[in-house]
Amino acid sequence: MKPKLLVIELWGIGDLTIGTPFLRAACERYDVTLLAKPYATDLQVRLWPAVKVVPFTAPWTAFRHKYRLLRWPWREMFRLWRKLREERFAVGLSARWDPRDHALLQLCRVKSRLGFPRMGSGHSLTEPLARPDPEAHRYEHWRVIAQALNLRLPPREQIPFPEGRRNGVVLVHSGAGQAVRVWPLERYRRLVARLRARNYTVQVACDADQEVWWQQVGEKGVTAPRTVTELLALTDRAGVFIGNDSGPGHVAAFNGVPTLTLFGPQLPEWFAPLHPASEWLEGRACPYKPCSDYCRFALPHCVWDLSEETVWSKVEAFVARHGGRLEKTAAPALVKVQPTYRTARPLHFLQIFNRYLMPGGEQNSVARIASHLELAGHQATRYWRASAEWFGPDAPPKWRQFVWTWQNTPLLNQLREVHLRVRPDAWILHNLVPLISPGVYRLAIELDVPVIRWLHNYRPISPSGTLRAWGKTLEPDDPWLKWKEAWAGTWHGRVLTAWLALCYMRVTRRRDLEAVDAWVALSEEMRRIFIRGGFPAKRIHVLRHSWDIQPPVRLGADAGYFLYLGRMVEEKGVRFLLRLWQRPELKDILLVMAGVGPVADSYRGQRPPNIRWVGFVSGEEKRRLVAGCRAVLFPCLWPEPLGTVVYEAYEQGRPVLASDLGGLKDLVMDHQTGRLLAPGSEAVWIEAIQQLVRNPQMSRAMGERGLRWLNEHVSPAEWNRQFDEILYKVIS
Repeated sequence: MKPKLLVIELWGIGDLTIGTPFLRAACERYDVTLLAKPYATDLQVRLWPAVKVVPFTAPWTAFRHKYRLLRWPWREMFRLWRKLREERFAVGLSARWDPRDHALLQLCRVKSRLGFPRMGSGHSLTEPLARPDPEAHRYEHWRVIAQALNLRLPPREQIPFPEGRRNGVVLVHSGAGQAVRVWPLERYRRLVARLRARNYTVQVACDADQEVWWQQVGEKGVTAPRTVTELLALTDRAGVFIGNDSGPGHVAAFNGVPTLTLFGPQLPEWFAPLHPASEWLEGRACPYKPCSDYCRFALPHCVWDLSEETVWSKVEAFVARHGGRLEKTAAPALVKVQPTYRTARPLHFLQIFNRYLMPGGEQNSVARIASHLELAGHQATRYWRASAEWFGPDAPPKWRQFVWTWQNTPLLNQLREVHLRVRPDAWILHNLVPLISPGVYRLAIELDVPVIRWLHNYRPISPSGTLRAWGKTLEPDDPWLKWKEAWAGTWHGRVLTAWLALCYMRVTRRRDLEAVDAWVALSEEMRRIFIRGGFPAKRIHVLRHSWDIQPPVRLGADAGYFLYLGRMVEEKGVRFLLRLWQRPELKDILLVMAGVGPVADSYRGQRPPNIRWVGFVSGEEKRRLVAGCRAVLFPCLWPEPLGTVVYEAYEQGRPVLASDLGGLKDLVMDHQTGRLLAPGSEAVWIEAIQQLVRNPQMSRAMGERGLRWLNEHVSPAEWNRQFDEILYKVIS
């Protein structure tokens, strides 16, 4: 019987993968148990099937808040300790110089304990080992331990690797375990475009929190592997791998794929992937490198200062060397709208946007604005943050979030650094709360940069952006508007609404809003509301959203159901629609509800036979759903600024029944492309719905007129012409 060996490697995928040669060699003489994070079970199947994996996420391996002892899983840790102690391991080891690993070996009563002592941890080890040369690769630590156990590990240059795939894709992975290791996504996007221009087939992969960004910039085929098994499947198709200093590169290397790694705060001599054809580009010099990812600056200069041209020259040579194993195609992977308008004065914009928790139309519009500016010859650098960053184990404490909603100083310092590096001609602002904060206006004044503020809702007049409280629409010139919303708790309750209202009053009193050179409203009705709210008429411009018009899925594919498409929130009229479908007049008509939000959650247990919930939909699934409906319903109870759902309906030749409010009056031509109906009037809405039920030909005729209107009025070329007219008034 083989003696039992306990190996502790509790950190990242890369650390674990580098230990692969040792684990394989150890299995020849020992019964090996590996204590590691749960993803080790996926690696085990492919890399070391003889190893027994005990999954454990050690609380001290968290990047932040690792010593909040009251939150440690003490019960799970006690059970694990008992389980390991009962195994009676003959040998235990850790290739890290980590006193916590050494203490764990001692607690588990391992007979012979090997490791590299640090901070007095030698007393926990029976065989302390001398660390390799400080500049040696991480793999050398495994070789030292192997030598102590009389195991033969080959030098780094002689490690055997599988052959790897021929005729594979260029796999570009933009993610990393920590944000300070991520080369800017905007540069990755342009790198991918350059590779495709050379006819290489490129597969973009990313972390889960980057997926929406890639989709919004047009990368429809992006994939975000959730497990190591999914990541391995991606590397099986790869001819080469390009990415940041992170675990996926090491996994690709042990799958036989040559890698090119962009290093930032870490040292390639320590952590470069082990494949003999691996290459890397070292991050810029920094006095604190290596910093263990705890960057002292607002921006990680080491990786941000790797210019696009520097990286491209390395990538170009790298893929050329491995061209024989790469698949090529003449067709570009991204569908691009051919521009018919080029600006006479190309400018560089910094687009600043705080993504919402729930995906919606504004997020799509922000992405489309940037891409259409680029079609006209402008350059857009996207500085996008996500509200989701304030949720989860690494989120800042609630009291700090409360303060940062007013003035997020760390983020604004980072934004300042981005501005100084890209030197934009102007900023384009979208949603700013809660992460970016209204403090961005004061920063713009300090940097003396022109600002264009896109108005997707009614902030900063209204704290919630809806101009509603207690189910009623408020007047924009009401001096008590903000306090009415605060009392009604229209934005995450009374306290937060009042806090945000005070913030807007503060920036108004300090005249911070004068940083904005142009306010872009989405409709004439929206412009009138902001003028009534006290905003200067000469600075408010009207520009409808543009649209990338695609051919309809199938004109005339009418399945007879009615469709609601959007966020499931009160002001969109969702509850009104659900009450409407309880009426006996509509009991035999199917309503399809597509979207997510709190109203949908509250109706989760209620499933009437004439209502079908399909959740969030996107891409072709959404297009098919729209194409099959009798009409799209837009029963909003507030003055919706525009509503790109109308565009989506027209694109498929479907009419729209909408509330006679806000910007919808600019989009829906009553009795021509749909109906404009009294908001909240059940009798009026039932009559309009029944009319289309009885007369599907009317629905088809309205939808065809909507499609013609879309083609005539919202092309990217026309939108860019109108934007340039605004632009030249702002930047003279």
